[in-house]
Amino acid sequence: MTDLASRQSRAAKAADALAAADVHRQAQRYDEAEAVVSEALRASPDHPGLLICSAWVAQQSGRPEEALERWARVRIIARTNPVGYSAAVHVHHKLGQVNAADALAMDGLARFPDDSALKINYAWSAHHARNWAQAAERWELFRTYSPDVKLGYLQGAVALREGGDLPAAEALVGHAFHRFPDDGDLLTSYAAMASQGRNWTQAVRRWRWVRIKFPENRVAYLLEARALIRLKSFEEAELVVLAGLKLFPADGELFIEAARCSKQLRQHSVALERWQQAYHLASHIPSAGIGFAEALTLTGETSQADAILADLSARFPKDAATAIAFARLAVERSDWAAAETRWRAAHQDHSDNRAFAVAANEAAMKALLSEQHDLAKQLSHLADTKMVIPASSASDQDAIPEIDPRELLMKFESLGYNCEFGIVQRHFGAEPLSLLRWTATEPDLLAEALNNRLEGVGLPEYTRIVLDSDYRTKDTRYFMLMHTFILPSQATPEELLPKFCKRLQYLRSKLLDDLRAAEKIFLYKAVDPLTDAQIMPLWHAVSACGPNTLVVARIADETNAPGTVRVVEPGLIVGYFDRTSTTDPSFDIWLAICRRSHALWQASHGAHKIGELAAAAA
Repeated sequence: MTDLASRQSRAAKAADALAAADVHRQAQRYDEAEAVVSEALRASPDHPGLLICSAWVAQQSGRPEEALERWARVRIIARTNPVGYSAAVHVHHKLGQVNAADALAMDGLARFPDDSALKINYAWSAHHARNWAQAAERWELFRTYSPDVKLGYLQGAVALREGGDLPAAEALVGHAFHRFPDDGDLLTSYAAMASQGRNWTQAVRRWRWVRIKFPENRVAYLLEARALIRLKSFEEAELVVLAGLKLFPADGELFIEAARCSKQLRQHSVALERWQQAYHLASHIPSAGIGFAEALTLTGETSQADAILADLSARFPKDAATAIAFARLAVERSDWAAAETRWRAAHQDHSDNRAFAVAANEAAMKALLSEQHDLAKQLSHLADTKMVIPASSASDQDAIPEIDPRELLMKFESLGYNCEFGIVQRHFGAEPLSLLRWTATEPDLLAEALNNRLEGVGLPEYTRIVLDSDYRTKDTRYFMLMHTFILPSQATPEELLPKFCKRLQYLRSKLLDDLRAAEKIFLYKAVDPLTDAQIMPLWHAVSACGPNTLVVARIADETNAPGTVRVVEPGLIVGYFDRTSTTDPSFDIWLAICRRSHALWQASHGAHKIGELAAAAA
């Protein structure tokens, strides 16, 4: 066989192999295609058609890195064919290799300046990089060379819109629509521009136009109805949705809009039926379940509503609307513990939304108050329990005279360290008006403040409003932080400052009056294990204001059990609690400390001195 005949034979075999491989490839039988083309390439390793087919097989079968290697070989062998560039640029896009795609597209255009596929991929490079100004320019270049291809108009409009130039985007789509008046994609895009621009009147007209020209376009019914709802034309929106449901009776999104119309028209029973149908058909859309749950709540079916929202939360943990609805239902049921848990879960998934954290803190506050109220009922028998002061701390072994817990705790004035004792007082129904009841105070700074007769407290120059779980007042001289129980949604710092300055000045005067009158027992809860010597500066500051009694409560130790009290010197008592907690105080222990301290205080008023009482006990 001559060389010519041999070459012709190889060419014929290559052509047959190429044809067979293409058949397999188009049928997505990629393994068979790969086998055929690989065998043929062994005989004809530089055959352009086989190399191109081999690259397509690798690309279409999901082997992008191998495809890039093969397209590189195509660019070397088939130098006059731009497919080696355009196809490889597409693979780089799929891999997210934007810079590589852009560089290759530019190289390809330098060699094949009139190739449409390269111009498209050149524009896509900027598009995928979200460089919208550059993308708009490249799509414009593509339109210049290919004015009859609608892709340049559609994607050019997207680039303009995403770049913030909505009027230019709409103008481009409008121009394209007049150029291609029967193109459904362009007309739909033209209507969508009005919706995206929130021009609802224009959106209604355009979506209606889409409906008339393309009555099988489901989106046209949906988005015209949404535009009408935005315009509060609920009855008209309902008619559009119902027309759509005649053509698409199992469309969950249309049922969602139908339910929204019924809700706004106050057709609650119809709305419930439609929400139920929407949830059945579109359970993959969170708003369907949220609407159904809200409708159920209106009928009192809160348990079923809660179950639906719990399911949605599990399936769509990152959906903010679901998280809000789930938490709000707990709020509506006054289930504050659940509300706090749900708001905190929402904040964990949406950490940039501070409103969730604020809502969680508010729920926590209400949960605490609710828990205290419930515990008060459970522990109400403690009010009738006779408690005996230990012999080491009392004048005798007689039972402490019974006194109503609320009446007892009203006789105490909290000096800090934090709000735990204030919570204990609230638990037993005692709500004294006090400067330091809800205030964080350090013992040394508190002693200094009392020695200075709280000078400057409440003055604007020493008072700041700061934000934590709620707004708090901060005294810059003595670093006292006081809860206001006011949330950012309720007021601004500028509004609160003058009101709370006035309030602080009043409470300062009241505390000084109470200290001078010496008719109350003053209590300071120590978090750190203060020694008797460390207590003295605070005790001296309190007693300097009048013949007062100070109870310093601190953690129990091996010598002193929780609930017991000990006289340090006349007028100074130390009480012992088991733990410190502002969320779960030991109410019975606190009540025991107060009963025993009050008994000592009451006896000292009769004997004139606690020291005489302690001596008698010895």
